[in-house]
Amino acid sequence: MSNVPVFLFANLIINDEEQYREYEKGFFPILKKFGGEFITYDDNPITL
Repeated sequence: MSNVPVFLFANLIINDEEQYREYEKGFFPILKKFGGEFITYDDNPITL
């Protein structure tokens, strides 16, 4: 399989911050393992 860049855009609404922090603990190591990175995020976005 060839390496093809993939870009993923997500707009998430977190209802249970504690549960999401548990998810992050498992997700970020996998993201980094495959060379992934976050471009930006905002913990307190304002929708206009």
